[in-house]
Amino acid sequence: MVDSGRAYLGVELGDTRGQGAYVGAAATGGPAADAGIRAGDVITEVAGRPTPSAADLAAVLADLRSGRSVSVKVRRADGSETTLTSSWASTRGRDRAAAEVRRSGPRRRTLRPTMAVQLIFETHSISLDNECGVATGWLPGELSERGRLLARALGERRRGQRIACVFSSDLRRAADTAEIAFAGAGVEIRTEWRLRECDYGRLNGAPAARLAPRRRFVERPFPGGESYRGCVERMRAFLRDVAGGFDGRRVLVVSHSAPLWALRHLFDGVPLEQLVDRPVEWQEGWEYTVPSPYPARRRVSASATDAAYSPAMASPESIR
Repeated sequence: MVDSGRAYLGVELGDTRGQGAYVGAAATGGPAADAGIRAGDVITEVAGRPTPSAADLAAVLADLRSGRSVSVKVRRADGSETTLTSSWASTRGRDRAAAEVRRSGPRRRTLRPTMAVQLIFETHSISLDNECGVATGWLPGELSERGRLLARALGERRRGQRIACVFSSDLRRAADTAEIAFAGAGVEIRTEWRLRECDYGRLNGAPAARLAPRRRFVERPFPGGESYRGCVERMRAFLRDVAGGFDGRRVLVVSHSAPLWALRHLFDGVPLEQLVDRPVEWQEGWEYTVPSPYPARRRVSASATDAAYSPAMASPESIR
């Protein structure tokens, strides 16, 4: 549900890969429902401003004042388009609408005020180890000259995309990529250990060929390191924190292959066994919609002893 703090719409949203903000549900008695917006609609424009995603819709709402009547262009499930007029309520109006829903009976429910986070994933630029076929793992690594050029190209490519925060692995090759790409851009850069590459343990710094086949380490940790399943669970914990702190905004992540495989596993349902032995096919970023709040798992396997992963374990030493 969108609630910018200024204007309240009253819808549960999803994304349509740049085609608009998908309405999953509209709260009974809310401004959207009163205007005729219904589940299955796609909001493509508000007050003359395009809304290609849920994050863009949130940005438009943030500029609106409660009580103002504006036009809302929607595309219906049958493909037809229509323009409606809605008068945004304030947050106080939201609370009154929620109370009406509660009084109307047990079959109706109040939708939670929530928005999705738009996450852009970029791999770190080419390192000296990449060029030499070395599996760097948890070692720092260093960008090559070509890698530094590509990092600057990344910054140019993402300029003006209204990124709220850049999160980078704290390993040197990723942190340097983020610093070079976004130097002087006015975007906050945070380093985050949970975005590290898989810990190959005693194989950190070994020739990459020695790790094959990597599927052996999906459930079983690398000797002295961690498993790819452990990477998935620390990525899941990171997503939970991002969803809670950047609701309705866009963030960019600079990281490594294992966190990318974790995202593809979590969002696209691709088995890890199919991912870890494939070379990463580089592209200009991967984009994911992270629901807020992000669902948690009660118990996960992060090591050979099947220890429970929890925020209390969120330190590099916890999986060494």
